[in-house]
Amino acid sequence: MDIANVLFNLALSRRLAGTTTTCNALHPGVVATNIMVNAGRWMKVASPLAKWFMLSEEKGAATTLYLSTSNAAAGLNGQYLNEKQKVVMPSTLAQDPRLQESLLQHSDAAVARFA
Repeated sequence: MDIANVLFNLALSRRLAGTTTTCNALHPGVVATNIMVNAGRWMKVASPLAKWFMLSEEKGAATTLYLSTSNAAAGLNGQYLNEKQKVVMPSTLAQDPRLQESLLQHSDAAVARFA
């Protein structure tokens, strides 16, 4: 799980509470893509073998599509979903409100430099 993604999501979802906009994080699972095409030699050998244990690109996109198109997901805000479109609890570290707010404030400051 990308901890920064979850931290940011949880902080932003609180900021969006009471609006019609929602914010959720997800882990698509381990997806068989060409992301390792330019990796080192050992990964070029291991990748085709590892793909047998990975999700297809279609299954990897399923949770993203569910969150963005499903009426059942319309009311979800501040949740973390797995590759089976199930709400799961993120890590203890990701649940730290001080870390969440710190990341969001740093992000706000970084974006403000370009505004």
